Amino acid sequence: MLSERDRYRAWYGGIAGASFVVITQLVTRDTFNVPHQVAIIAFAITSPLAAMFAVWPARYPMGAQPIPVRNAMRTLAAITTLIFCVGVGAVFWSFNQIAGITYTGTTFLALLIAGSVARATEKRNSSAERSLPSRGDTLGSDDVGIGSAGDPSRPPPPNT
Repeated sequence: MLSERDRYRAWYGGIAGASFVVITQLVTRDTFNVPHQVAIIAFAITSPLAAMFAVWPARYPMGAQPIPVRNAMRTLAAITTLIFCVGVGAVFWSFNQIAGITYTGTTFLALLIAGSVARATEKRNSSAERSLPSRGDTLGSDDVGIGSAGDPSRPPPPNT
């Protein structure tokens, strides 16, 4: 399973690369209609931000930042992803309206599903964390809450 750092690198590296590819393709056009102009502006915004997010976790892990900074970065990351989706939607719209509407609908559906999965995972993780004993509970001073065989739900073996 990929770490949070690797997921950020993969996702935002992909966005930066895709933005660059689309911009290089649009540069070869003789004329630009409104959807092309919207796409160029969207990718001009997302390219540098996505490149920053692709390398950001390598130097400053998200968990090592103060909570206001972490929340601001996550908000900016979400906005970057949404602007990227607008740019891709504009490219589809430039082909025809049906393609643009289809892309918008499936993107909206994908975001709903991803949000639902993220909320369920967060709820599951938070309930699992509440069931773990804290450091001050019955664990020895050397234990940090990991039980037998690395299973956090099992109590650690007794000290002999």
